[in-house]
Amino acid sequence: MEKSRKTCLEVARRGSLTAAADHLHMTQSSLSKRLQLEDDHGHALIVRGVRGATLTEQGEALRRLAERIECELLQSREAMAAVGGEGLTVLRVGAAL
Repeated sequence: MEKSRKTCLEVARRGSLTAAADHLHMTQSSLSKRLQLEDDHGHALIVRGVRGATLTEQGEALRRLAERIECELLQSREAMAAVGGEGLTVLRVGAAL
């Protein structure tokens, strides 16, 4: 699920299966196979078109949740590093998709 979540997020960020595949260093066919897992939620999450890929309403809802999960994971890593004495300097950048 982790890989499909990250793949879905990257497609949403890039707006294209090809661009997402390039960024993730994988072939477009591998990316497409990974996205077949989107049906685990019972809904299509991405609409593939000639001009790229867009999120469905369900896909957009999942994207917002996945972005929050990514943020929480980063914060947990920072907290664990701080407890271990490894202070991290992090620049956070927010963007609306």
